[in-house]
Amino acid sequence: MNVLRRLVRAAFHRLRYGPRPTQSVPIARSLADGFVDDLTVHGDRVAAVRGWARDLDAFRDALVLRFDDREVPALHAFRVYRSELALPGAGGPFGDVAVEWILPPEAGRATLEAQGRVLATVRVPALAEPAYAFLRDACEVAHRDRIYGSGPPLHTVAPEILDLARALPDPILDFGCGGGALVRALRAEGREVFGLELDDARIRQHLLPEAAPFVTLYVGDGPAPFDRGRFASVTCCEVIEHLPEPHAAIGELARLARESLLVTVPDMSAIPRGFRHGVVPWHLLEATHVNFFTQRSFSAALEPHAARIDMARIGAVRVGDLQFYTSLAARVQLKPSAA
Repeated sequence: MNVLRRLVRAAFHRLRYGPRPTQSVPIARSLADGFVDDLTVHGDRVAAVRGWARDLDAFRDALVLRFDDREVPALHAFRVYRSELALPGAGGPFGDVAVEWILPPEAGRATLEAQGRVLATVRVPALAEPAYAFLRDACEVAHRDRIYGSGPPLHTVAPEILDLARALPDPILDFGCGGGALVRALRAEGREVFGLELDDARIRQHLLPEAAPFVTLYVGDGPAPFDRGRFASVTCCEVIEHLPEPHAAIGELARLARESLLVTVPDMSAIPRGFRHGVVPWHLLEATHVNFFTQRSFSAALEPHAARIDMARIGAVRVGDLQFYTSLAARVQLKPSAA
């Protein structure tokens, strides 16, 4: 019965949160005047061995990690603070150690060896490259413009945003559509969707060919080149935080739509939520953010135009015993006077 209960709980966890981001294999073996606890393969392609050792260099040098038939060079070896298990003569509270490797992106098998014997084997799925991957092993000092930057438009749509947009009535305008990812996705489903973006060289370069015929480019000064109430719905995803006059921008969204808005912005409550674990969502490193919303300030900005606001949070983050979210998503039913 206990086994069945664990299987049911694991299935429920996958259904609710998706696959676990790490795979961990217990080892519990002595090594190089120390001890290996486990091998963990994280969802960002970092494999890590944890344990304790008197001589960190000897511990690292005794371990070999192979990915299929290729040996992977060790990236880092370091000590870890753990005061409750301080071992005499083994580094005190810094007796715990870790060794890390970066795995190739393709699927394969990671095998940990030491002194001619296999300690653990893990089947590794294909793993996507994380944002800011260069910060794992950069040799040079990075300056502010390397960290706080902005990139090209995304060519994919978050599944939460796609599902929210599917519920909107046609015709739909995606305000600040980037490369046209949402336009392409919804048009592939037979929806009547259009895009609006700045007439910018980077936008033109990254505009998806399937979306381009349905995207209007304009200079961005003054009202959008559409009549009042031209669209039943307007979407505006991760755009308002970049605009110098957010309230005017929301007013323009309401001018263009007859019935509904779907607006998403980064959720700044993620900063205090992650404080205890020292975590800040990477998206908040975007250099061109000029407005920073909480749920209450976001709702207040929308309320002058809204008969009803349904608020959701998207982009779930799990850290230790916490779950919080990176973005706020508001589905707004407009007041008749706003149409």
